[in-house]
Amino acid sequence: MNIDLTNPPAGELSPATDPDRIVQEIVAQIDSLESAVRAHLETWLAFLVLHSTKADVIEIDSGYDVSSYATHTVRPFDLAEFNTVKDFFEEATGDTCATYVSGHGLRAERIGDAFRDESRSAIAGILREKLATAGYAPWQQDSEDELMETIEEGLFEAGWPDDWEWRDLYEPMSLQRIVQRRRAAADAIAARNEKERLASAAEAERRHKISLAVHSRFLVAVGGRTEKFLRSEANELLQVLRALAGSLGENGSDDVAIYVRSREFAPIVSKNVCNDAKKAFAAPCP
Repeated sequence: MNIDLTNPPAGELSPATDPDRIVQEIVAQIDSLESAVRAHLETWLAFLVLHSTKADVIEIDSGYDVSSYATHTVRPFDLAEFNTVKDFFEEATGDTCATYVSGHGLRAERIGDAFRDESRSAIAGILREKLATAGYAPWQQDSEDELMETIEEGLFEAGWPDDWEWRDLYEPMSLQRIVQRRRAAADAIAARNEKERLASAAEAERRHKISLAVHSRFLVAVGGRTEKFLRSEANELLQVLRALAGSLGENGSDDVAIYVRSREFAPIVSKNVCNDAKKAFAAPCP
């Protein structure tokens, strides 16, 4: 349920990298930051209830340990079943996590748990966007981490909620009203995800067809050989692949690069030879 909803609030920071100045300016925008986080979290909730499915929870008592596990289903959520966000928080996400509690090794993760994680992620994402607009170099990782801690301290002193408080704030709210406010944004994310899924599936199919075609010509080139190519034969194999790439035209090298990463190629070479072929033919861009 990792959903990219980062939407930094309007208004840019000054193009400065002075930590004190950046902290002051971010804290001064606490109201717009709160609006951005609320929009993120509410869209996240709307997306889950509208476009994800329920999970079942199974409890297992082994005599010395009582654990619960979650399993995904294809059953959609029924918005009418949830009066408040707290009701929805009790639903399982489908993931299972460790409890670190003796006698209760594992438990099914609840949406309320994921909400806390999402609140932390949303805040960090929006703050890092703010740092970027301030001209703070993203490669200054150590300094950025320290700055993030300073910003969070400043926000806390200004009354900014922590992850538990965000959860407490939302528990009594009407889930139906939140969905009404954020349905359009949630639907847009679902449409984008579906578009990306279809594009990914189409690309996978294209690569598979290329692999099959190259594999057929490869088998002809090696005389129908079925025995694995071993490390001692790596140079011979690479010569065959290079010749094959040259015979396939302008995109020959890309086609062979796809082939040496395919399930058709892997069974006929040793692991070392497979790695050599991958190094010889760099992965093509999608």
